[in-house]
Amino acid sequence: MQWAFEEGPPIFERCSKLIRTVVKVFNIITQLGFCAVYFVFIPSTIKAVLDPYGIIIDIHIHMAIIFIPILLTSLVRNLKFLIPFSIIANISLGIGLVMTLYIAGRDLPEISSRPAVADLSKLPLFFGTAIYCFEGISMVLPFQNEMKEPEKFGSPFGVLNVGMTIVGGILIMIGSVGYLKYGEEVKGSVTLNFPPSLFSELVQVTIVVGIFFTYALQFYVAVKFIWPDVVQQYGPFKHPVLCEYGVRFLFVFITCEYIMINIL
Repeated sequence: MQWAFEEGPPIFERCSKLIRTVVKVFNIITQLGFCAVYFVFIPSTIKAVLDPYGIIIDIHIHMAIIFIPILLTSLVRNLKFLIPFSIIANISLGIGLVMTLYIAGRDLPEISSRPAVADLSKLPLFFGTAIYCFEGISMVLPFQNEMKEPEKFGSPFGVLNVGMTIVGGILIMIGSVGYLKYGEEVKGSVTLNFPPSLFSELVQVTIVVGIFFTYALQFYVAVKFIWPDVVQQYGPFKHPVLCEYGVRFLFVFITCEYIMINIL
């Protein structure tokens, strides 16, 4: 973005460094915001699964419990070692999506029974949801830089185009089926609309496992933006690895604590 402004008209050239900072700050806020949402979804789903069995625990305690394993996955510094997490997440989410379609896709009402377009006041919610669904967009450059042949990343049948096509198709399918099934009563996660049963609980657990293992990937991008500036401002450090672990712990704690205080 900075280079684009530097090569543009003089009025934009003067703003190039400012734009670089603005883009970086918004990327950090976006990625940490995605991470914070995980501290809402995972504890809420676990609580919904356990409560019917008489295991009633305050949701803040659920958050404190999952904080430890999430922190441990977030301490992985090399993207290569996050690949197993990504594989587990993809398998779990894939199974969960198939099971979700099986439950939500039964006894669907007529399409004409649902309004095709919502009120304009809900348009910002749509854009917020859409941006969250395509949260991986900030991971494009980090992934491309780690590829063996990065020039193939954006080719017509490269990782980016194929991946976004698959993701977009799945999101449209799940969103359409969920809305058609539950209408205005559909919740933030369609799995929370499922009637109590062992099968629906299995779906929720499967998706939670998948979501859990994607936290580290989202957090990796945020650290990629934050850590170089920390080194530039306060470095060099005698023990850089320990300092980076400290920064990672701090921001995982911030995302968890923010949700505990302000949301739930």
